[in-house]
Amino acid sequence: MKGQAAFLTARGWLSPAERHFLRDLAADIRGRFPEDKRTIVNVGVEYGASLHCLRAGDPEATLIGVDLDTSRLEGDPGAELWEGDSGELGKRARRAVHLLFVDGGHTHPVVDDDLRYWGRRVVGGGLLVAHDYSTRPMHREVVEALDAWYAAEGRHWRPLPPVDTVRAFRRREEG
Repeated sequence: MKGQAAFLTARGWLSPAERHFLRDLAADIRGRFPEDKRTIVNVGVEYGASLHCLRAGDPEATLIGVDLDTSRLEGDPGAELWEGDSGELGKRARRAVHLLFVDGGHTHPVVDDDLRYWGRRVVGGGLLVAHDYSTRPMHREVVEALDAWYAAEGRHWRPLPPVDTVRAFRRREEG
C-alpha cells in the first residue's frame, strides 16, 4: 500500500475528512519550511492510517512513528519506528519537530505527557495536532488533557478550525 491513495485506504480510525486534513497539514508544513529538514512525529501508530496521511502530504519529511508496539503497522509509509513509552521517548528526544500528531494513549496522564514532552519540540510556525477530541465517554480524558494543556500553554499557540475530532494548533513565532 504505497503512494497517494494509501492515505485514503489504510486501516485506521480516521474519518475521510480527518485524513484529508492531516494530509493538508503536512503539505502546509512542506510549503512553510521548504529549505529546512522537516520532521513529522506521529504518536500512536496502530495500523498506520495517520502515517500514510502525513506521508502523502510531505513525501520528503523525516516521518517518525512512536508507539508501544508498532507490529500492527500495515503498508510502508517510509517512517522511522520508535517503540516505547511515548512520554519517555518525548522527554529524551532532541529533534526539532515541524508537525506533531498525538493519537496514542487516551488517558489524561498519557495525553498530558505527549503534549508536554513532544509539544515543546514543535518549532515556531509548526503544528501540534490531536485526535479524538469528542464527547464520546472513551475520549473524555483526551478532551480534559487537551483543554488543560491549552489553558496553560495557549498563549504560545493559535488554534486552527477543527475537523471532526481533530484539533490543530500552530505554534506562534516567538521573538
